[in-house]
Amino acid sequence: MRTLHSALLSCLVAASLVSCKKDNHCIPTPTCTETGSWMGTYGSDFGQSTTVADSTFISGGIAKLANSPWSYFYSSIELAIPACREVDADAVTFEVRLKNPPKEIGSIADYDAALWLYGDNDSAHVQYIGFRPQFTYFGLQHKQITNSEKLLYIFTDFRTVSLEAKDSILTSKIDDTTTETLDYTGNKIGKLKKVLISFKGPGSIDWVKLYNSKTGSLLMKEDFDTNGKSTVNWY
Repeated sequence: MRTLHSALLSCLVAASLVSCKKDNHCIPTPTCTETGSWMGTYGSDFGQSTTVADSTFISGGIAKLANSPWSYFYSSIELAIPACREVDADAVTFEVRLKNPPKEIGSIADYDAALWLYGDNDSAHVQYIGFRPQFTYFGLQHKQITNSEKLLYIFTDFRTVSLEAKDSILTSKIDDTTTETLDYTGNKIGKLKKVLISFKGPGSIDWVKLYNSKTGSLLMKEDFDTNGKSTVNWY
């Protein structure tokens, strides 16, 4: 009996670090070690696409897809959120330092740049474009704003762009200036499954961050400082 009581006491003392099965054996609480890797995609204007590994687009402190098999193309990088990372997409700020300048080799008008949050219920998206407001987009699949003059912008130099979901309000910003906002009460993005940054042509990304929008705490950061390799840090 004393042996049984000792086993139970040991489990209770270490309750914050371990869990106990019915047979009184204590096991470590699982720790998430998965970080995830960035994947790149090139797309043509005819619906064709090809995916590439991070080794082909992370170099010199930036992520940039500049080796498309097509002269007129779209590019994107995405990070699938590891299943063990529990991130509420309705309480998150997605922040990216990016540029897509007109005078860069391979640049393509209208110099689009977009951020995406994919949840298990819906997805949120902001689409900036240089000249034609009818191709702007902001919101969820089930509730959105289009044809917005506020989303006309050319990212000639690096700017910090963000997409935030908080208290059923979706907000987009360039640096600290709000560009659009939308109340999506009655809808839900859900658990975050993937983040994505896209461009028309070969846009550049300096870094990516994810925050908890309610507490301000940093959840994830990627600086692209290791050539040819994803270095996603979770907190």
